[in-house]
Amino acid sequence: MPRLYLLAILILTFSSAAFAQEGYYHLGNETVELRPLPQANAPKGPQAMISSKDIEGIAIQQNPYTHELEARILFKASSWPTVHDLSSTWKGKDIAILKSGKVFAAPKLMDPLVAEARVSLTPEDIKKFAQGFVPATPLSAEVLNDQWTSYLKQNLQKDPKDYPSIEHLAYLYYRKQDFTQAIPLFEQLIQANVAKTNVVIDLGISYLQQKNYSKAEELFKRPMKKSAAEEWAISSSLAEVYKLEGKNDLAIAEFQRSVTLIKAFKNSAQYQADLETMKKLGNPQMATRSDAELDNAIKRIEGEIQSLKK
Repeated sequence: MPRLYLLAILILTFSSAAFAQEGYYHLGNETVELRPLPQANAPKGPQAMISSKDIEGIAIQQNPYTHELEARILFKASSWPTVHDLSSTWKGKDIAILKSGKVFAAPKLMDPLVAEARVSLTPEDIKKFAQGFVPATPLSAEVLNDQWTSYLKQNLQKDPKDYPSIEHLAYLYYRKQDFTQAIPLFEQLIQANVAKTNVVIDLGISYLQQKNYSKAEELFKRPMKKSAAEEWAISSSLAEVYKLEGKNDLAIAEFQRSVTLIKAFKNSAQYQADLETMKKLGNPQMATRSDAELDNAIKRIEGEIQSLKK
């Protein structure tokens, strides 16, 4: 069954002609609408909908993880508040996607929409869906990130305790390496006791980048629930802090612990099961890359250990 869901990352990437319809499009003379499927007992009359005037463009691409073909319906930034407020009332309902007046798909909406909706379709359906659209150039990642930043700031003006918006905004700054802006937002999440482990780790990394080693060390030593991957990421980050503080003996011990943790993670049943899933989904390259990244991490850390021992 098709699925419809929100994705906050706003960067478009297309593989090299893997499928004829892959690319970015404007609607041209076609129309696209999203609205709940009418219920048998629903009152007659016009329905609220997301319409062509709210749509910036359509991206057709292959999901890099599942290899399913997807249609990404990207909404205009000016319509994001309307899209969110309207789709918030549709959660759990079957949403009709109409192209030029005909129902094309009716996936279930799992979460409110904001910037885009994604629906997985068969190659045959994708071909029909893309027919009549006009090839175009997508907005740059920089423009999209600026639009997303503006939207999140507006949300926080309305509700300063909108923690999902705080986290999204923090990560927009973090990915741009604007740690001065990211740190107070991450701190808000921790103070409100709503921070997930990745937030604590990335706040520590932010302080590390600003050479505030005492704060970074405090965060990496903070008691928290950690996955196996997070455990070795924290360990290697803490070792880096010790190294930069000139605490070489502590750094060596922590780097050695990191290597042990990475090897244990790589040999874990869960990691091996994830690799098999990638291969079954037709993505052996990703499985190979994951293994290579872990091997490279081990080599890098072992190099750090040898350097510190000299």
